[in-house]
Amino acid sequence: MQLHVSYAAYEITVLLDSGLTHNFISLPAARRVGLQFSNCSGAHVVVANGDRVACHGFTLDVPIWISEESFAVDCFSIPMNN
Repeated sequence: MQLHVSYAAYEITVLLDSGLTHNFISLPAARRVGLQFSNCSGAHVVVANGDRVACHGFTLDVPIWISEESFAVDCFSIPMNN
């Protein structure tokens, strides 16, 4: 499912998979909206094709808005093909 999420003065399009256990954002998108990440060296995720992708950082409690509802989400930054 494709959603439009607001963060600060930015609107970002995200893909939602209700079966996911973690949230991910690309490094360019994270930089564009000014998110700061903590080091998560050694962490990785296994993507749909079985490849292991290294995480570049982790951030907690990112305040986002979906429609009129606010949420605080944790995000890993990983490389994504756009």
